[in-house]
Amino acid sequence: MPPFIYRTLALGVALWTPLVQAQTINLVTEENAPLNFTDPATKAIVGTATDLVKATFEKAGLAYTLRSLPWQRAYSAALDTADTCVYATTVTEERRALFKWVGPIAQNIWLLAAPTESPIGLSSLMEAKKYRIGGYTGDAKTLFLEKQGLTVDVAASDDLNLNKLQNGRIDLWVVSETAASVSAADKDGYFVRNGLKLKTVLKLQTVELALACNKQLDPAIYQRLMSAFEAVRPKP
Repeated sequence: MPPFIYRTLALGVALWTPLVQAQTINLVTEENAPLNFTDPATKAIVGTATDLVKATFEKAGLAYTLRSLPWQRAYSAALDTADTCVYATTVTEERRALFKWVGPIAQNIWLLAAPTESPIGLSSLMEAKKYRIGGYTGDAKTLFLEKQGLTVDVAASDDLNLNKLQNGRIDLWVVSETAASVSAADKDGYFVRNGLKLKTVLKLQTVELALACNKQLDPAIYQRLMSAFEAVRPKP
């Protein structure tokens, strides 16, 4: 190969690398402790999923901004805006082709919960059709139940469902096991969320959560993220 081609290739690599490194990715998330949430003391976005996502970007040498938004806004931002990624996003068949995925960054179990004094007992999801179920806008759990033919009383945020449960406006709450476990479970297997003692009525399914990036994300950046994630993710 002629020397001038070597020089051209070398120049191309030298120019390409800083451009990738200089790219700033917009990271968005929601309030979903303990995976991702705003620390009330420091106002920083923290959590187990946040730690892994930050470590991935630092390993990849990529700059990023990070904001917490209501889930529907965060999800729509990553879906519609270039150079934007949202976490921790449940991987579903409907969503799989909509994003470039990095992960999984966590696993979760979906469940239906009720106050401990509730007489409700379920052996199948279809038995839940006669009860009022609380979920929140755009959430994968809500969409899953609706796909199964159940009606969900949708709130703007998940924490509002606790008030609805306490006030008798809903009978069941569709929630993830990680969110339910923010407060330590007691010896009877119940859990406490914001002072309300709850029990698991039915476990639904186990899902994977990941970083979901806009489909237009530069392939070189995406490859950096994938490689960095493999380097920093917890090993079995």
